[in-house]
Amino acid sequence: MAQILAAKLVGDMFNHGIYDLHIHLKRYPVLPDQPPRDRELMQAKDVMSRDLKTLYEKETVATLVQLLKRTRHHGFPVVALPGHGSTGGVEGRGGAEEGILGVILRDQILTLLAKRVFEPGPHAAASMGQLPRPANAVRPVPEPLTADDFMRPWFSSVNIDDLALTQDDLRCYVNLRCACQLPVAPGGGRPEHG
Repeated sequence: MAQILAAKLVGDMFNHGIYDLHIHLKRYPVLPDQPPRDRELMQAKDVMSRDLKTLYEKETVATLVQLLKRTRHHGFPVVALPGHGSTGGVEGRGGAEEGILGVILRDQILTLLAKRVFEPGPHAAASMGQLPRPANAVRPVPEPLTADDFMRPWFSSVNIDDLALTQDDLRCYVNLRCACQLPVAPGGGRPEHG
């Protein structure tokens, strides 16, 4: 028994354990138990961006493409459309609830764009006049997204310029509500508004 303990202690002096090596090889995002010394006194204001970019729950594809090209942020707060509230337009406590719906990550926006989860914009209603729309103008209904669609490996090399979005695509809308992560209050529940 003493030999096994001595072998482990000597082995740990020269390298990490086998499980630590597998975590590193598979690139799992694991935080260390303790922060590095230079970050112990760091505050949120030291690392957060001062020019916060927010998104409405429904944004045009063009707006999202511009945002991804112009910023390097990894997460964006999603807020309710003015007058619609974060309860989907349900009245409560004297009016529609306004505020943050959640946070959406850059990778999630890329997934929504790559999978073409678009809703027609106002231009679609105008094009549905008395003239029949050509067969090729009908936008196919996208397959519902699953958790597997948001897994990292498939889009690790996808760039916003590689998506080959058309002008019609850029005028469409993306509903971000379905992919945003709900905010959590310090007590563990949804934050109370109002």
